[in-house]
Amino acid sequence: MKDLQEKFPFVFVILFAFLLLYGWVNRGPKFNGRPAGYWVSELIYGTGNGQAMAMSALRQIDPETSLPPLIRTLQSKGIPVYRDIWRWLPAPLRSRLRDPLAAVHNRALIVTTIGGFGPAARSAVPSLIDLLKARDVMVRRSAAMALRKIGLEARSAVPSLAERLKDPDPQVRKLALEALKIIDPESAMKTDEYWRLE
Repeated sequence: MKDLQEKFPFVFVILFAFLLLYGWVNRGPKFNGRPAGYWVSELIYGTGNGQAMAMSALRQIDPETSLPPLIRTLQSKGIPVYRDIWRWLPAPLRSRLRDPLAAVHNRALIVTTIGGFGPAARSAVPSLIDLLKARDVMVRRSAAMALRKIGLEARSAVPSLAERLKDPDPQVRKLALEALKIIDPESAMKTDEYWRLE
């Protein structure tokens, strides 16, 4: 019995440290008891309803908490070694692991989520400007739509949006023009595309 009494303070300290660590990891605003990091992961790796729920959850958690992990995810290119060996792994093993390029494949969805924050997503504008040049046409479209939703806070995107007026995809051109009309109507009216697409 004396052994147990001597070990009790040590066990108490370990339990207290665990609770502090758990609280630190799960700090910040939550939706349905889960922090923004969980919902970002669900957005990237989830499917169907899980991704829709994640989009909704992230928009209900404040932008200061939700936007930084979303922006970091947009900038991610995956872990190089893991990304490079992924295609060589046997299919049964790949089905049990997370796809290292899931963030890349789901960029359009991530950009759409960011656009849903509207003007509060102004910190994402530099990343969205970069995505206007993406190879994937859906990502370019989503970036133009997100910039339109951010509105006047995306004024630094005007030159890049003007470049997209010459995009090979007609939908990207149309969305870029719509974004320009919201962000800088004068610049939009000065373009030939404004008069052609009107």
